[in-house]
Amino acid sequence: MVTDHCPGFGSAAKFVSTTALQTWLDANVYTRQDVFILETMGRDAGWLAASACVSGIVDLLVLPEVVFDKDLFLKKVKEVMDKKNKCYIVVSEGARFADGTYLAAGDAKNDGFGHAILGGAGNAIKDMILEAGLSSRAKVQDLSNAQRCHATEQSLTDVEESFRLGMSAHMHSMNPSFTGQMVGVKRIEGEQYDVEFFTTAASNVANHVKNVPAEWILADYQGISKEALAYIQPLVVGQPVILYSEDGLPRFVKPYYMD
Repeated sequence: MVTDHCPGFGSAAKFVSTTALQTWLDANVYTRQDVFILETMGRDAGWLAASACVSGIVDLLVLPEVVFDKDLFLKKVKEVMDKKNKCYIVVSEGARFADGTYLAAGDAKNDGFGHAILGGAGNAIKDMILEAGLSSRAKVQDLSNAQRCHATEQSLTDVEESFRLGMSAHMHSMNPSFTGQMVGVKRIEGEQYDVEFFTTAASNVANHVKNVPAEWILADYQGISKEALAYIQPLVVGQPVILYSEDGLPRFVKPYYMD
């Protein structure tokens, strides 16, 4: 894939990993047997689900990049339950079986782009676990739209980088030959995280999928490698100053059509 990552990913990853940590802490308030399942967006690539592993609390991770093996997965759930009496699972909405069918897909035919409307992978896993008798309780948290619009959980790295990218695109846009082009992000090698920007044809990025590298995915749903964590962690660092209104809620710009 041409670009290292997209603007906004760092903030979404920060929200997912923070939510994973907070819901794990909540689930462990009780000593009773329990399974908690966090479902994230990710039709064909499991980057958001994988980012939950930054929290350090994920027991099992289910990604679209790996064919879902029900028997193996339930075996691993049992192993965790036997050891902890609890199991924290993160699943990407696009998880699928060997024949290509999703663990769960919405009833609607498509989303306007010919894609099945997903949502329900977490509940599908919950039903498998309960039917197998591996736990008397299981709860699902589907992050749905929250993971892309929870503006108070932004990453400072992402905000500053996105601004720089936007300024780069603006400057390039003054060149008539920039038509059909876009600005990409390239990570600079070194001990300290930094990026530079470059131009590329939009066709090199649009409708392409950047999958989590196979070598970064641990076997048996055990999470992601140290290399994967080292890739994601710098993107979630920092917290920008969030402006709030007098009523205590975040300030926002009202869409022009609402005036």
